Amino acid sequence: MPQVTYFMVQTFAPARRGRIVPGEARAARSAAEAVHLAERLGAAAGAVALARTCDPSVGGAGDTVILARVGDLPAEALEWAARLDGD
Repeated sequence: MPQVTYFMVQTFAPARRGRIVPGEARAARSAAEAVHLAERLGAAAGAVALARTCDPSVGGAGDTVILARVGDLPAEALEWAARLDGD
């Protein structure tokens, strides 16, 4: 079975004391759509457009690639988004 690439957008929302917390996650059909969604949905605190390629026949997944970053997100938010594979 060929490899499949999944695209998604993870939004972040403002919280107490200036913190930023994960918000809604949305699937996208392409890298361009993921970037567009991140730009549109990241107005509150920020968003990250992500891509992850995997081979469903073996269950393995490659590293998460950050396609775009919107807003002034701390490094912790980017690290959290990169771990969205469920590890």
